[in-house]
Amino acid sequence: ALPISYSWTKKHVTDLLNDVVKLSQETTSSWFFGPIFTVKQSSSDEYTELLDGQQRITTIQILLREITLFHFNENIRFDESEFYKNKFIKAIKVCNDCLVKTRGMDEKIAVFTTEESVKEVFREYIVSFDEIDNLDDFKTKKSIFERRLREEKHNGSKTAETIENTINVIRSYLKTHFLNLQDKTLED
Repeated sequence: ALPISYSWTKKHVTDLLNDVVKLSQETTSSWFFGPIFTVKQSSSDEYTELLDGQQRITTIQILLREITLFHFNENIRFDESEFYKNKFIKAIKVCNDCLVKTRGMDEKIAVFTTEESVKEVFREYIVSFDEIDNLDDFKTKKSIFERRLREEKHNGSKTAETIENTINVIRSYLKTHFLNLQDKTLED
């Protein structure tokens, strides 16, 4: 990827989230996501470099990861709704399949990466949350990730700060929209 720092603002993230919600509620069959350009330097390269679209791809990755973590963050229990539980499990699988692939027998790698300064921290965020067994596992991984992100921010990484802000915007958005929707649906 080009060495462009991740710099989307709250407005960029919220606009994208609103577009996704709008798309899900309409019957339109297409949506312009903007250009995404990739290139492989040679046919033997394992990775494709992202030339344009890094801001959108990074935001979508964070959105997908936060969807998979949402029930842990909000302590949502599906004890009384097998329908919602099954829908959510399916959504988590789809999100994980978009974020992580397995190389060889068991090495998990992120499908996309971000700029070098926070590449390892972001990779861990994407890959380590791929499989969470329980709430304690989630809390441990979340604590490690947040500590590493704070360290990168302390070292002057604006991208680490923007990733943290984006995570917070997405968590708030999901909480506001999903929990309100769930309450309305359960009342019907």
